[in-house]
Amino acid sequence: MSGSFIFGLGQTGRMAKKGIELPVNVMVIIAIAVIVLLGLVALFTFGIRSGVPLQVQLEKGTACTSLVNRGCVETAPSDVDVSIDVTDDGKVVKGEDTLQKLCDKYFGTSGDAVKCKRVCSCTGI
Repeated sequence: MSGSFIFGLGQTGRMAKKGIELPVNVMVIIAIAVIVLLGLVALFTFGIRSGVPLQVQLEKGTACTSLVNRGCVETAPSDVDVSIDVTDDGKVVKGEDTLQKLCDKYFGTSGDAVKCKRVCSCTGI
């Protein structure tokens, strides 16, 4: 027997590997979990801060897409209907629940159609 085995040296004379080794797939899963956690933290930090309910944000996106498709310059936000009750009368009414009223209530545009179009990221207005 050689004395090298007493000091943890292998047959090649190098130190034997000691400690815990993680397989590559475990490290990949840990990295993905960290990324997902950071994403959730960012969502809750920046997404909730606006104070606008998610349903309103989704409806704004749908209505703004309609506005852009119809033409930002030619179409008034008051001509774009939304499918949620913006006027708080308990029902959704075409011509009453509009993108303009949604902008006024949740995004502070105060009846200004140009500001509402900016909320929808319209350019050239």
